[in-house]
Amino acid sequence: MIDKVFVCSDHWWVNAKEKILSHLEKKYPQIVAYSFWPKDENEKVDYPDMAKVVCKNILEFQDSIWILICWTGQWINMSANKVEWIRSWVVNDSYSAQMIKEHNNANVICFWAREWLFKSYKKLIDIFLSTEFEWGRHLQRVEKVTHQYMNNI
Repeated sequence: MIDKVFVCSDHWWVNAKEKILSHLEKKYPQIVAYSFWPKDENEKVDYPDMAKVVCKNILEFQDSIWILICWTGQWINMSANKVEWIRSWVVNDSYSAQMIKEHNNANVICFWAREWLFKSYKKLIDIFLSTEFEWGRHLQRVEKVTHQYMNNI
């Protein structure tokens, strides 16, 4: 069971991060939600550095998920997925929010930062948090990707 959610954004999207944290605190009082880097939009950060911090911490907090926000969502996603045990995905619709958890047991979700998408973040987070990993036929593939099987090509 997820007991911690960490939310991290680049310096442009601190406002979106705060809206997500507020939603988490109201709807999921049993989950501890943490704001993580940066503190304000004047603290410039680069997505590879964000991903490194995220990945280091997710290994420490196994029953947690991370929500990351950057301009495209893709660069932070690609950076995070370079680390063993990280299963990250850019979420932009209800189907992807469900399937990345149900079939891929994702532990990091990324959003691309656009003002018009902020309204849907809450719904997509709710879908992701309410979805369970199916195990069964998906486990073997998840284990291969999780343990950097692909690096041995």
